[in-house]
Amino acid sequence: MQNEYHEVVPSIRSTSLSNDSGQLTKKTCLPLPQEVVDLILDELILPYDRQTLMAISLTCRQMVYRSRCNLFYEISLSADAPNKIQELFDILSSNICTIPPAAQVVYIWPPRGELAISQIEDVKPRLEQLIPMIVDKLPAVTMLYCIRITSCSIPKMWEHILQSTFISSKITYLGSIRNDFPSVYSLMESLYPLTSLQHFEIDVPNFDTTVSMKSTGKSAGIKPLPSSLRILQINYNSVKPLTGLSAQDMWWWLRMSGTRISEIDLGDITLTNEDTEGGSLQQFSRYIQFLGPSLQKLQVSFIGDPLTTRESTFGI
Repeated sequence: MQNEYHEVVPSIRSTSLSNDSGQLTKKTCLPLPQEVVDLILDELILPYDRQTLMAISLTCRQMVYRSRCNLFYEISLSADAPNKIQELFDILSSNICTIPPAAQVVYIWPPRGELAISQIEDVKPRLEQLIPMIVDKLPAVTMLYCIRITSCSIPKMWEHILQSTFISSKITYLGSIRNDFPSVYSLMESLYPLTSLQHFEIDVPNFDTTVSMKSTGKSAGIKPLPSSLRILQINYNSVKPLTGLSAQDMWWWLRMSGTRISEIDLGDITLTNEDTEGGSLQQFSRYIQFLGPSLQKLQVSFIGDPLTTRESTFGI
């Protein structure tokens, strides 16, 4: 039986056909299509298992690309590890490197304790050059997340990254997480170079509202954001996305600049009667009216007491 079993297995794994005499003949099996191999690997590594992926990537050429896609789909760059960033740049510069086609998302983090602020000054020029150059080495990257990079240790990192010609033409999704800006104008102006930007995700930042642009009535020099921008996603953080002073500045700027958004996602927010006193919803309401038919989707979930929420939203 053991010999019969070993004889049958190859005929099953290969294409088994019967000739006119009824005898089985073995034909060479065609390789599986790459799409099928990719689907098998995707199912095989769920939930994400780094060790399994690394082992699969060394199995054969047909499995390299998909395993790399799962291993290096997201890449994080931390400003407190300049030597590691340099090492990554050297790896990506190699002609035999298989990482670049796989990476699609890049996270940029601020220093997290390994380097003192005085040391940051020494490596800052190298970081400002290396990070855009690394993104340039990753042709498939379209999503960029910047987390707290406007901190005091690297105050100009945001501008250096977004003004890079390596980044400005390829990024379609930009996430600004926990970044603060001097004014709404400084934030919006930094987005002008991103000519392919389609989706902008932001925690409503804390602007310096003591010199609010809407209160001074200054709108000269304001121009619309890139016409490619279609989706504005605002995450509820410590600032109210509809009624806070920083949020009012932002809605005012969008209206005065003539920026038309087709989809606004405000997520889950709490709105009370106190929040809407004094016309705090006015800037948001005016922007919605300005958008008119160009606004195709407004997504927001009001949480809290239903009766209070219903009354407080009458001003929209």
